[in-house]
Amino acid sequence: MATLTFAEMKKLNESIGQDWFSEGAAEFFNTEYETRHASEGFFITSEHNGDGIRRFSIRSFDLKTYKVKTIGRFMEFETLKDARKRLNKILRIYR
Repeated sequence: MATLTFAEMKKLNESIGQDWFSEGAAEFFNTEYETRHASEGFFITSEHNGDGIRRFSIRSFDLKTYKVKTIGRFMEFETLKDARKRLNKILRIYR
């Protein structure tokens, strides 16, 4: 699987009528993209639920369906370092 930019993933996701990468969705969930691109389709986001405390999630972009899913639990990681550590373990499986 190739490395994708968020612009590429957004365009593909929109092509199936979804708006996962829209500004409105990002604002609603207070989402920030913590990685600059998706390596092997995986990337990290952070969100907060109004308390100002950011938590981190690992996401997967499916190149067949163009859908995004959460790997593990939503807002599972307390630190970006912990999320990156888990993502690196996942990427070793896919490489």
